[in-house]
Amino acid sequence: MGLSEREQELVSALLDGVLEGEELGEAEQLVADNPEASRLLEDYRSDLRGLQALPRLKAEPRHRVRLLAARRPQVSPWLKAAVVTLLIGGAVWLWLNRPPGQRPLALFPRLEARLHPGERPLAHKVEKLTGRFAHRVTAFTLRLDGVNGKPSSAHLKLSYDFDGDGRFDRQESYFFACDAEQGWQTFTQDAARVVASGDPMRDFTGGQVHAELSCDHPENPLLADLSEVVLPHESP
Repeated sequence: MGLSEREQELVSALLDGVLEGEELGEAEQLVADNPEASRLLEDYRSDLRGLQALPRLKAEPRHRVRLLAARRPQVSPWLKAAVVTLLIGGAVWLWLNRPPGQRPLALFPRLEARLHPGERPLAHKVEKLTGRFAHRVTAFTLRLDGVNGKPSSAHLKLSYDFDGDGRFDRQESYFFACDAEQGWQTFTQDAARVVASGDPMRDFTGGQVHAELSCDHPENPLLADLSEVVLPHESP
């Protein structure tokens, strides 16, 4: 007899380290008494090791990649990792091979993490950028999910150094609030509360962009998945 949905969620939450009190004891007892639950936990750990082995941006030590509870045991984790790599590589190839004049200047890697209040932001920097400002806005997709049934919020900060002198000429802060009861919620740059400061957007000449993603809630952590970040510039 297979595990119930609640039992699968307990195993997943046990791996994430978010259980306390009676729920923690229940999950540990389930894994100890039920061989299927024990195998599922080991499969989740195997998936996590496979994801961590991919050539992608690493989060801070306490940031964890969230695994889906609804897992299909018959699919090899290495096959899933290969499919994800091919999809991401294909998307990058399509962007980079667009016709001249429509080619974006840079794509950020996908950032996935569990974000906790007060921790250092998950950060990434793209350097040596040269390109023409295309009179658009920076575009991205951000998925958020609260933890333990509690609402939370996130802050995405983008800092632009247009000429590469080490001084940020422009900063944009995007603020998002998520309702944990709704599960994963998808946001774009248009759905955020935005605060911008510094110079107007302009061309890059050997410049850089620094992205920081953090939890903006004073108490409640959240899961974040930032992808499809495209700067409003075009390659020369």
